[in-house]
Amino acid sequence: MLIAADSNAGTKTWYDIITNQRGKALEEFLTIYNLYIVNHRTEPTTRGSSFVDLTIVNNQLLRRVTDWTCGIQESCSDHKILSFNLGIGRQDKPINNIEYTGLRYIIKNESYRKFEAILASNMMTTLNCGNKKEGYEKIDQELCNKIHFYDDVDELVDTAFSCVTAACNAAFKVSRGLKRSITKPAVSWWTEELTMLRKRTNALRRRYQRTTNNENLREERKEKYFDGRREYEGKMKEAKLKSWKTFCTISDGVNPWN
Repeated sequence: MLIAADSNAGTKTWYDIITNQRGKALEEFLTIYNLYIVNHRTEPTTRGSSFVDLTIVNNQLLRRVTDWTCGIQESCSDHKILSFNLGIGRQDKPINNIEYTGLRYIIKNESYRKFEAILASNMMTTLNCGNKKEGYEKIDQELCNKIHFYDDVDELVDTAFSCVTAACNAAFKVSRGLKRSITKPAVSWWTEELTMLRKRTNALRRRYQRTTNNENLREERKEKYFDGRREYEGKMKEAKLKSWKTFCTISDGVNPWN
């Protein structure tokens, strides 16, 4: 997912001079949903001094958005043109590891032929592409041709993806990780605010650690990470102390220590 936004929100996280209420709200939203801003500190995104235009991505696209630039072309507007390249990033995980579902296929070489046969059959039945005698290349070519004349390309892609998924499920064994049940916090003093701060601190740490080609920017992000970590640790101590004081005021009959 990639969002190109005129946010009208300011915060020092994306290099504005001050942090306003809209900036705080948007910053919390991005932290909670694990979204990242790929803007670089080059120059303001408007003809003034603000950085309100943001390029926001999720984790899957973080390493695929490159060469982000601001204001190289004339826009004839009070907002500058932001540009970037969207390409293929590093595959740190096996391509058959579907991160957002936690599902992994156990693939063996002898299963590939079965997979190809089922996939071809699915394509011919669902999308009316070619036949077995013409081979897989013909099916692929017909599918490519359909894209140019199909009214809803997204629907076509979803249909093709469902054919691939069905073929995988039929040809390969599926390995699923242990299901993690959603339980209450392990400690009584944990709060939603601490959850948000932990995510924000982790995001600042990742951003700092991934900055390797610019020493000045790395130092700046390192300082922001340390500031965020100190705030997180301070809020944890406050929550623990508050919880302990509450425990000490429990009425007789419930607290065995009176």
